Amino acid sequence: MIQNNEADLVVTGACESPLNAWIIAAFCRLRALCTQFNDTPEKASRPFDSLRKGFVLSEGAAAVVLQAWPPPDSFLVESFIETPKPIAEVIGFGRSGDAHHLVAPDTTGNGALRSMLNAFKDSKLEHFSQIGHINCHATSTPIGDLTELSAIAQIFGEYFTPQYHTPVVINSIKGHLGHCLAAAGAIETVYSALSVNQNRICGNLNLHNPISIYELMEVLKSNSSSSTSISFNEKCIDLFKNYAVLPRHDEIQVAWPDSHRRIVMTNSFGFGGTNGTLLISEWTD
Repeated sequence: MIQNNEADLVVTGACESPLNAWIIAAFCRLRALCTQFNDTPEKASRPFDSLRKGFVLSEGAAAVVLQAWPPPDSFLVESFIETPKPIAEVIGFGRSGDAHHLVAPDTTGNGALRSMLNAFKDSKLEHFSQIGHINCHATSTPIGDLTELSAIAQIFGEYFTPQYHTPVVINSIKGHLGHCLAAAGAIETVYSALSVNQNRICGNLNLHNPISIYELMEVLKSNSSSSTSISFNEKCIDLFKNYAVLPRHDEIQVAWPDSHRRIVMTNSFGFGGTNGTLLISEWTD
């Protein structure tokens, strides 16, 4: 709306409160929830870990204020309040729809891939290596986490140039928060904005043994003959292995690489193959 000059300021957000017997029973019937850590529930949500068995339901809410910058002369709120310095800047947006399955992602990673590429192209960044952090949708499911990483690896193979010789830090905060369903995207947008603003990246809680390069390579090879827009090549694996960093359980916080502007890519992939990606940058005057 702001890009199309339909509004100068937008308040947007989401909330979710799914913790009731009916919702829990429904997701259990779908075999989507983790049931392997009932005696140690704090270990149940473990995105990217080899022992991940499903997501953990949680609830929450978040809201953000989006404002055109610089504020236009006709900006009515100007006469009532002083315009604060922005926390961060939204520099790119992408979306896609893969319509593969009601609750499962397209295992080729095509939907996730197109969403991320659309955001990258919308941002007008020159190199994918300008992105220092990817906050994944990863919910701690066996298929979903691997599919998202395979999509990222495909982008590495085609668009990543080690321009800055710095790593791309990959995480999912659902290890900390669980899956807030409809509220997850709003909450992770707030996290991403605060991350670039405060120069801190959350680690991956409960990540002890990450998805192996071998698993990733097998998925990419098996999908190389499909209709994905980027085919498998060894460059995908080499660049991902050398430049993708997944902080482990004991790395509570990671500092941003300090060699270039802080830019985070954050993904939200919903049921039915509705995918969205934002690129958020630190605010520079």
